[in-house]
Amino acid sequence: MPLPTTRVVTGHYVNPVTGVAATGRVVLSPCPGVWTDEAGDQVLTGGATIALVDGAFSQALVATDAAGVEPVTGRLWILEERIDGRPYRRRAFALDAGVGSIDVTDLVDADPGDVTYVRGPQGPTGPTGPQPPLGAAGAGPTIALKSDDPTTTNARTPTFHASSHASGGSDPVTPAAIGAATTGALTLVSEQGWADRPQDQGLLAWTYDPNMAGHVTAQSSGGVAGRITLVRIILKEDITWSNIWIGVAGLDAGASLANCYLGVYSAAGNLLGTTADISSSLMTGATAKALPLVTPFAAAAGTYFIAMLLGGTWTTNSLTFKSSGAGISVNAGLTAPNLRYSNMLTAQTSLPSSLTLASQSTTIINTGWASQWYGVS
Repeated sequence: MPLPTTRVVTGHYVNPVTGVAATGRVVLSPCPGVWTDEAGDQVLTGGATIALVDGAFSQALVATDAAGVEPVTGRLWILEERIDGRPYRRRAFALDAGVGSIDVTDLVDADPGDVTYVRGPQGPTGPTGPQPPLGAAGAGPTIALKSDDPTTTNARTPTFHASSHASGGSDPVTPAAIGAATTGALTLVSEQGWADRPQDQGLLAWTYDPNMAGHVTAQSSGGVAGRITLVRIILKEDITWSNIWIGVAGLDAGASLANCYLGVYSAAGNLLGTTADISSSLMTGATAKALPLVTPFAAAAGTYFIAMLLGGTWTTNSLTFKSSGAGISVNAGLTAPNLRYSNMLTAQTSLPSSLTLASQSTTIINTGWASQWYGVS
């Protein structure tokens, strides 16, 4: 279904001293969080996290004055800047329909706080004597703060509400809301002082820290070729999924590979994206590889399955991938259709448009295959 009227918004972040491109990401979300496209019979919800490339981003967004969209007035876009090594910033802007792209610096104020400094008449100096009331003549410099951020116009009296942000409260603060990948990530930070995140390596998500991929998968083509293996991955925030990363550990120069693919399935078993045939990529370069999807897609936070299909012949212990080495315990506590590692079907030459995840099996998983590491960018 096509979106209502859109316009491309661009941005560019550089170090003001060295001119070096910044690294990090921006998050773009509609405000309020759900818009209704009456003309297109669809509900517009969610947003996207966009990684900076050479310090820049470019993204088409629905215009805030697009016709046929509700609410009719008051729609805005929220820009969250999560630039590595710099303070977090959150700003709102309206996006009018227009011709050509527009830079984000033309949409938001340079200083969203809009601080106005006001100096009153200077009072007498000296260490003694009564001091004039704050704000009165002679009280010295005063600072008046104002904000025209359209998302902060509620004039109600502030109330204490820490309890509402606690677990079980009406507005709980989640790990994802403060940039942590999982609750476990917060525990690691607390106990160990630091835990690597996908973003620290320029990725958007991963199945687990690649530092834990200290083993390799090894299986003959007779047990693997033509089968689909699935690895579950849980996204903690909305992203644009463009690449699947995999660690190629060993090459088989005598292999004859064909019809090899990586793909992404939804929790409902629908194919959302796939690579082109990666056979040639598996014959060269024992290293981490970013294998592009034919068509990138917007992935909302939730559960997905990364699929691998290998075709052809190779020698046992030659064609290998970096893996967790967890063995038969990888699915502890889980059952289909939510197995963390599983296999499905046989004699496949391409990834089917849908899978019945309730039919997940561990036929070859329990023999040491398919706990391989995957990354997302």
